[in-house]
Amino acid sequence: EKQAQIFNEAPFLMSFFPSGDGEKSDSVIKIDNPDIMLSSIRNDNGKFTLHLHNFADKESTATVEIIPTGKKMELTFGKYELKFVEIG
Repeated sequence: EKQAQIFNEAPFLMSFFPSGDGEKSDSVIKIDNPDIMLSSIRNDNGKFTLHLHNFADKESTATVEIIPTGKKMELTFGKYELKFVEIG
């Protein structure tokens, strides 16, 4: 299901076209379970709201880390569960 959603999503619109110069940065969010997909993230004065979805047909656990801040959270998902999580 995860690959189908990725394939069918419309591409994000970019209002500018970067030159490609400079260094590529690493990921800001790390999720240690490939069945868990991050759909969106919102930063509100240091509090991050994450929209996460478990695409597995079984219960899953995942550790979500916001790398620049070092904040981590261990989460348990039911099968196909959707969660909104606040870290901060």
